[in-house]
This record gives sequence, C-alpha cells and structure tokens, in this order.
Amino acid sequence: MGSELILNGFEMNTVSHINHGLWVHPDNRRHQYTDLEYWTETAQLLERGLFDAMFIADVVGTYDVYGGSRDAAVERGIQIPNNDPFLIVPAMAAVTRHLAFAVTASTTYEPPFGNARRFSTLDHLTKGRVAWNVVTGYLPDAARNFGLREQVRHDDRYELAEEFLDVLYKLWEGSWEADAVERDRAAARYTDPRKVHEIGHVGKYFTVDGPHLSEPSPQRTPVIYQAGSSGRGKEFAARNAEGVFVSAQTLAGVAANVREIRDRAEEIGRGRHAVRAFAGLNLIIGETEAEARLKKEELLGLRDIEGYLVHFGGGTGIDVAALAPGQVLQYSRRGHIESYEKEITSLESSDTGRTIVERFAFPERDEFFVSGTAAQVADRVEEIAEATGVDVVQRRPVRVAGDVRGRRRSARAGASASRTLPHRLPAGVPSGALVRRGSAAPRDAPGRRVPGCVPLHGSISERGNDHTDDRGSIRRRGERMSVVADESRYAALAERYRPIFARIAEGATARERDRRLPFDEIELLRAEGFGAVAIPVASGGAGATVVELFRLLIELGEADSNLPQLLRAHVSAVEGWVSRPHDPRREVWLARVVDGALLGNATSERSSAGVGAFNTRVRRTSDGLRLDGAKHYSTGSLFADWIWVAALDDDDKQVSVIVNARADGVDRRDDWDGFGQRVTGSGTTTFANVAVDPADLTPIVAAPTHTTAFLQLVLLAALVGVGRAALRDAVGFVRTRTRVYSQGLADQAADDPLVQQVVGRIAGLVYAAEATTLAAARVVQAAHEAVASDAPDAADHVRLAELAAVQAQSTVTDAVLTATTSLFEVGGASATSEARRLDRHWRNARTLSSHNPVVYQQRAVGAELLRGDGLLYSWHIGEGRRER
Repeated sequence: MGSELILNGFEMNTVSHINHGLWVHPDNRRHQYTDLEYWTETAQLLERGLFDAMFIADVVGTYDVYGGSRDAAVERGIQIPNNDPFLIVPAMAAVTRHLAFAVTASTTYEPPFGNARRFSTLDHLTKGRVAWNVVTGYLPDAARNFGLREQVRHDDRYELAEEFLDVLYKLWEGSWEADAVERDRAAARYTDPRKVHEIGHVGKYFTVDGPHLSEPSPQRTPVIYQAGSSGRGKEFAARNAEGVFVSAQTLAGVAANVREIRDRAEEIGRGRHAVRAFAGLNLIIGETEAEARLKKEELLGLRDIEGYLVHFGGGTGIDVAALAPGQVLQYSRRGHIESYEKEITSLESSDTGRTIVERFAFPERDEFFVSGTAAQVADRVEEIAEATGVDVVQRRPVRVAGDVRGRRRSARAGASASRTLPHRLPAGVPSGALVRRGSAAPRDAPGRRVPGCVPLHGSISERGNDHTDDRGSIRRRGERMSVVADESRYAALAERYRPIFARIAEGATARERDRRLPFDEIELLRAEGFGAVAIPVASGGAGATVVELFRLLIELGEADSNLPQLLRAHVSAVEGWVSRPHDPRREVWLARVVDGALLGNATSERSSAGVGAFNTRVRRTSDGLRLDGAKHYSTGSLFADWIWVAALDDDDKQVSVIVNARADGVDRRDDWDGFGQRVTGSGTTTFANVAVDPADLTPIVAAPTHTTAFLQLVLLAALVGVGRAALRDAVGFVRTRTRVYSQGLADQAADDPLVQQVVGRIAGLVYAAEATTLAAARVVQAAHEAVASDAPDAADHVRLAELAAVQAQSTVTDAVLTATTSLFEVGGASATSEARRLDRHWRNARTLSSHNPVVYQQRAVGAELLRGDGLLYSWHIGEGRRER
C-alpha cells in the first residue's frame, strides 16, 4: 500500500447503533452503555488494539418513517434510548493516552456559541485529542424537538452550517490572542484583557458578539469530520473537513465519491490529500477460518431485519412497510439523507422493498462485509483501501464473543475480533497484521496517526493547508496527520514530569558540591513511572516515542545532568526490549520495569584485558551459572535493582547477563573520582560467585544495531541539558548583576550590548545543540520502527542512525563546551565564585564529552564517507590494539 491506514472504532452512546439485534446475545454488553465503566473499558480496549480514534455517532431525533411511527424504533432500541456523546469523552480520555475522540454534533438546531465552548472544553480535557463530526441533521422530529415547525431543507442546512462554522472559527481562532493568558501570580493577573476580542459576527442566521469564553485549547479548532455525500455535502467537506466519512453501496461508488471530494479540494487550493476519506466496514474475525464461519453464522442469526428497515427508513425517508409488492423505489427528495436516497433509487437493480430486505438479510453480499482470519481480513482491508482510495478504516460495531477481563495481550494483537466492545483481544486480529506488513503503524511508532486528522497542536494559523471561506479569507488547516498531536502528546508527558524535574533542580548544585548521591531524586522519578515512560501503553508504560524520550531527558538534564547519564543503561535496555517484539524475555522485563525496576550498567574494566576482552567470567558450576569479576565506570548501578554485565563464558565467548543488584556477592562502591558528573554513581562494582539466571544470559552478537546510536544520544541529551542550564544561569546571573565595567556600554549589565551578545551566542549554541540532537533522535526513531517491524531495509536505517549520532556528537560537543566556557564572559571574576559553582557546567560538559572521544568519531565518519570503511557500531577500551 502507498500509505498507512488509520483505524477508527465506530460507536454511539446507545444500545443498538448500526448492527441491529446483536444486543440480545447473552455475552453482549451494549445494555451497559449507561455505565461509565463500559466506556472507559471500551476506550482502553481500542487503545490496546492500536485503534487511532473512536468516532461517536449521534442523532437528536427518532426513526419514525417505518410503519408511519417511531414505535418500532423504540421497541427494538434502534438508536433510542441514546445519551449525549460529549459527556463520556473526558472519562475515556482520562484512562488513555493516544486514543482520539470524534464527537458528532449538529449545526442546525442549536446556536454556535455554546458548541464552541463545549469543544474547547473537550480539547482541554483530552489534551488535544478531539475531533468534531459536523452533521446537519436529517430527522424531522429532531427539528420539531428544537422548536422548528418543520425540517430545514437539505441545501439550506448546509448554508446554515457554513455560517455556523464561520462563527466558530472566529471564536476559536480570532477571539483570544496566543499570549493573552499570562497566569502572572505576582501581578494577580490571569489574562491580558487587551488581547481578548469580541468577534462581532452578524450574519444571515446568527448574531454573536463574543468574546469566546474559553482560553485557547491545544488545537483551538478541533479536527473537522464530515459525513455528507450529496453534492452540497461534498462541497462543504472540500472546504472545511479534514476527514470525510464516505458511504456508498459499492466499492466503485466509494471510489467515485473519494475522487470527487479530492477534486473539489484541489480546485479550491487545498490539495488532493487535504481531506482523508473514511470507509465503514463490518469485520468478523476468527483465529481460524472455521471459527470465523461459526461467528458469522451466529451473528447473522441474530440480525434484526425489521430493525434495519427502521434505520433505513430514517436515513432515506422510504417506508418499506408501505411499499406495494414489486414497487420500484423512486427518488423524490424526501429531505432525509438525500445522497443515500438517491443512490438507493438509482441502482441498476431497480430496488424494490424485497431487494432492500434481502440486502439486510444477506449482508455477506455487501462489498464492505469481511470475514475470515486476521491475515485474510487484513488482505481484504488492504484491497478495499486500494480500490477506493480511502485512508481510514472505520470499524462498525459487531459484538464481543465473551467478556474476558484481566487478560494481558500484546498490543500487536490489535483490535477485538468482533465487538460492541469491551473486552478482549483475540490472538490474531487485523490491526496487528496490518502493523506487521506496514499498512498501519504500531501504536508507539513515530508519527502514529489519529482520526484521519491533522497534527493536533497549535491553532489553525499554525497548521499546513489552506481553507477558503465565502469571503476569500484564509483558514489554515493541517496537512500532515499524526497520532495525536506531537506537541500535545509531549505537553501531556512533560506536564506529568516537570514538577519532579523542578524539585530535582532545586538541590542540584548542593548535591554536586556535597557529593550527595541523588537516591531521593531517583525515587521521585521511579514513583512517577519515569523508568517506564518509553514502554508502550499496552504493556503498562506511557508510550513515549524515541524523540519524546530524548526531549524529556534533555529537560531532566537541565535540572541535573547527572540523572540522564545514570539512567543511560536503563533507558537503553528498555529501548532494546521495546524494539525487539520477538525477544522471549521482553514481556518479563517490561513488566518489571513498569513495576518500578531500574537497570544499571557494568561493562568497562580497568584491567590487563585486551581491547574488547573481559576478565569478568560467567562459569558453569554444580550450583548453576556463577559470575565473578570487577567492573569500573558502572554508571547507575548504585541506584539500580538489576545490573547488566558484559563477560566471557567458559568458551571465551562474549555474553551479557542481568543479575540482581542486591544478590549475595554484589558489591557496589562510589569511587568515581572524575571532576564532573560527580554523582552518577559511576564507580566500581565487583561480583563474587553471584548467581545468574540462565534465562538472562544472552550471547553478544557483533552486528550493527541502533542501540549504539541510542546510547550516544543519551549522552548528547545530558550535554544539551548542561547547555540549557548554563544559559539559564547566565541569564539569571546577568539580570541580577549591578556591577559594570568602566569600558562597558551601559549602566546595567543586562543593558550592555556586549553582554547581550554573549548571552545571545550561548543561546544560539544551545539551540543548535538541541536541534541537532533531536534531529538525530528522529533518525534513531525511524531505525527503531524499522527494527521493530522487521522491515527489509532495517539495516539501512540502523546505518543512518549511527551516522546521525556520531555526526551529532561532533556538533553538540563543540557547541556545549563553547557555551559553558562563554558563560564566564558575562561576569568577570565574580562568575567564578565557588558559591555560584558556574564551573560545574563546563566540568560536566567536559566529562560527558570524554565518553567515546569525538576525534575517533569524526575520523570514522570521514573514513566512511571517503572510503566506505563502514561505521564502528560498538567500541571498547583495553590494553594494546585490537584489529577491527
């Protein structure tokens, strides 16, 4: 496939949504739709199943066409009773991190002002994970319920919707300036009133003064969905929507609708792919073909045909019960969903009441009905996507075959085989198959997408594509789709940990001065789950991507550069397990880390061993495997629960083992005597007859791996943290400095252009170092994804990751060392005060830079580029020289 598919679950806050009659099954839980736990468990299941979003349908009227009454709808529960879709979203958002929510709301029956606040509230509470499915309504009694004498005409509803959105765009985008909210405690001022504006809208349908009542939310304007397939609906979608639910009776019909919408979007300057297309599918999945057939037979036996006719009448305005035998359906603009009515009455089969009944009785004839094993369903889903051009698979609710709680399954197993959701994940399901073959991204993969939408960060004015309204003004919209907004996702992670980082920063100078090891600070991080931040959500972690992890490590490094370094072995070990889904010990170790375990490192030796050799040995004894030896520079082991050790076995083969840090025979000492990074616990660890679990012994294979680049980037993140801290302290020092030089150019140091130039130079160097590190992190992230998915070009990605890391090391090292030296140019001798300890920044930077000396890295890059020597993915130190 040309691009990744987006996976949505299709839901409604009611007992019978789309697949009618299935709620009667004894294992079905739809009747619990009034319980909040039903929805929170459903959301968690969707997230574990790698779904991007939950699309929540809604109606505000009843289906009263069939039989000339709503009685059949009420009796059979056909979307009545139903509850408000808005109110379940915050609870679901609270128990998920990635899943987005598309909420349906009409533009026809209520004024826009209240709707603007509701969506801003949801955008805040979900941290930018909300979309709005814009509908105009089609049920006549809905109009009467909201005080209208009759339903608004079809095309008039879209005209009204255009103005409705125009009002909301003004409220969301124009009422509050980006920096209006100050939260200035000292001045007791929350908002600058000069930056909050009325919108003064006066139109054909609405008059709204403003201002908007809500402060700017993560997206400001939610992602816009739309489901109209009429000519007027397609025009509206081309102008406003980022995701369109395209429905038709055939694949060819969907493909034609997709092409037309994209043609229209291109005509108005948005580009063909500014709008993502959704298709709804019924999927029945079994672990075997026989199981899939049994499920299909069971489900077909429960179908409520009359319920489908009730729903059909509400959508088309056609009462099948009133048709004479053999009467051919005629298009007469009944005012409901006119595109649906037109398609049904225009089919070559010349539909009659009987053919409509047969269509609902035999759904397997539907081109959007798919049944089989996970692999078979994945194949068919890909075929449908290729044939229609859709980007989004919208899973229609079926039923869960049993209620299995508390079963821990791999996230790659995907979504439920058949659902009205909760609550189990079968072993083989299509989302997992699609992930493995590259048609859909892993949940924790970089760039994983949500609802067929835009990057959920920033306002419209900060996004990509253009939308044009009737007056020719430009509304900026997003072009690239991401899982949940990169910035919104990171903001949520950072918000969780920044209070802890602030507490760590408070004592950093004193800890280094007094050489007090940061045991308390590590416990703060452990208690908040920082060690599991990069573990997928489905395995109990926070699901941070590689780039997000390094952004957090940079912020932690600014608070105290010792901490990213002492966690280096831990985060690298986690990265190894996360990126190796087939590792037999993966789930064991990820579960330990989620429970709070930390890992340390014990690889380097100060001994007579040659380069790449070890004196540390793993021996086979009558009591099992035993470890003996001494390691130096065992960073992080003093704080660890488990220690990763490199050694030789009885056959002189290199192996790695993981041992309990508190096991008998393990002795950890803080004898690191470097002048920087003094509290990393980089001392000596000795092992005397330490028991080793054979399951935790792994041969060390000399093969290229992205883990080497990952390890280097941890050091660079710590270096960037040093640079940020140096800049912070330079600014703080200059702002409070009152002494100036006679040859200075101002009465205050902060006003002296030369001092300003120095601070500006430091800022530029730190910015360049951080940008370079994160650019390399993105390359490592791509390598992570390729390795995790067994991509055929994984080796190429690993090479690029290593090249990016060693090149970044050269730039970052020079930039931070220069910045931490320039720091002293802002204050003369007083900047060297022992009380300020500004020298710690240079000492820490110099110490970090001494790992894996940059001269060797620069030579390796040059040799690779000039002679194709190949990169050295791992390196060692020892006595004498060892041939490459």
